[in-house]
Amino acid sequence: LAAFSGGSTGSGTLKGVGKGLGVEDDKGPNRYLREHFSYIRDKILRNLRYPSMARSMGWEGRVLLSFIITLDGTIKEAQIVQGSGFEILDKNAVDTVKETAPFPKPPAEARLVIPITYRLN
Repeated sequence: LAAFSGGSTGSGTLKGVGKGLGVEDDKGPNRYLREHFSYIRDKILRNLRYPSMARSMGWEGRVLLSFIITLDGTIKEAQIVQGSGFEILDKNAVDTVKETAPFPKPPAEARLVIPITYRLN
């Protein structure tokens, strides 16, 4: 489990905790996630923007995302595991992950689960 926090975006802060899930051997997705998780997390956070409508309405929340990085580094099956309670925050998190790809190419498909917290300062 790796903790991270994003920089300020407008008047909000984006942060969360994430972990990668893979098979049990040390050669496939687990090794890939150990070696690349921080880079992937940081790349997503750099591209994440607090939606202006959510900021102006004072909406905050936590989105738990699950997605698979395919063999060519693209994303498939990006889905909300647990929503924030605000569709605009949930959609923003999924869209950001999709737009941030491609990621480093894994030796086998790798599933990541990353929570993103939208919190106003």
